[in-house]
Formats: sequence, C-alpha cells, structure tokens
Amino acid sequence: MSPSPPDPMTSYIVIVRKDSQTTTFQISANQFVFLNAVCAGGSIERVLAVVGAHASVTTDQAKATWARMDDVCMAWIDAGFFVVRDR
Repeated sequence: MSPSPPDPMTSYIVIVRKDSQTTTFQISANQFVFLNAVCAGGSIERVLAVVGAHASVTTDQAKATWARMDDVCMAWIDAGFFVVRDR
C-alpha cells in the first residue's frame, strides 16, 4: 500500500529565464511580497514598507533585514530577476 501524499502547503517559487536557460528558486512569503511590490512599481522605500506591513515589522526593521541580504540580492541579480527596461 502506498503512503498518503503530504498535506497541501503554500509554496512560493520564481522561474527565471536568462540566456535561454530556466532556473527555479524557492522563496519565502516575505520575498514573494517583496518581488510583487517591486513589479507593481514604486521606490524601494515603498516596497520595504509593504514588506514590513506584511511581516508585522516596522519599515526600519524591514530595511535592516534587506541590508543583511546581500547574498540573496546578488543571487537574484545574477540569475536575471531584474532587467533594465527602456521607458
């Protein structure tokens, strides 16, 4: 008899295509909120305020966390999460 499948759970992933190669990243709920807010436009200050509200922390606390995430930020940039668009 086969084991039961695991209970459903919320997961957040990003699929990035760069140079004809796709990569999948698992991200946290707060990172999902961050990326959604970035896509919606606005300043990083505004984005971090949105993330702070979602995480029930102050904007200053969200900024402090963001400042400690250089490794994640660089991985996202290197992977092609962000692109330059002409306006």
